[in-house]
Amino acid sequence: QAATAHVLGTKFSRPFDASFVTRGRGGGGVEGGAHGDGDGGNVKDDKAFVETTSWGLSTRSLAAAILVHGDDRGMVWPPRMAHTQIVILVLSPARAALEADSKLEQRLLDFAEGLQDQLEAVEDAVDGPLRVLVDADRTRGLRARMQHYEMLGVPMRVEIGVQELQKQQASCRLRHWGEADMQ
Repeated sequence: QAATAHVLGTKFSRPFDASFVTRGRGGGGVEGGAHGDGDGGNVKDDKAFVETTSWGLSTRSLAAAILVHGDDRGMVWPPRMAHTQIVILVLSPARAALEADSKLEQRLLDFAEGLQDQLEAVEDAVDGPLRVLVDADRTRGLRARMQHYEMLGVPMRVEIGVQELQKQQASCRLRHWGEADMQ
């Protein structure tokens, strides 16, 4: 049992006197006082009990989603369900490459952000623009960043390094296909 819905009717509203007044309907409810609207006081107020429902969404629902959309490495969200659909990981260049080209890091970041803009310009008729994130974090290693997004279930990972910058292309991996490469 993951999520439930129950129609409780007046089962709980009667003991707790959860009611409302229906103006001038007459009959059917618990009679209240008359109100003057020019008819000599013949219109009666009725008291009706609230019809209630009960809805429950438990942590079992979350467990069911993980069971259906997960594997040993984390979540495997379908692209439409994923918070982030594509993550672009900017690879740290080697120290020698940075010494040879002082603007290399900025050019890598510009290339990644340009790709992000191109991908976000793609609109799905149902979901709108693609949800893309650029991760150029230098405080965590590449493997840690890759595992982080794999656990979150980001459907596509794009890697941008010096070679990709030189070729003006990117290496892509789809989460649900494992380690399949695309260029």
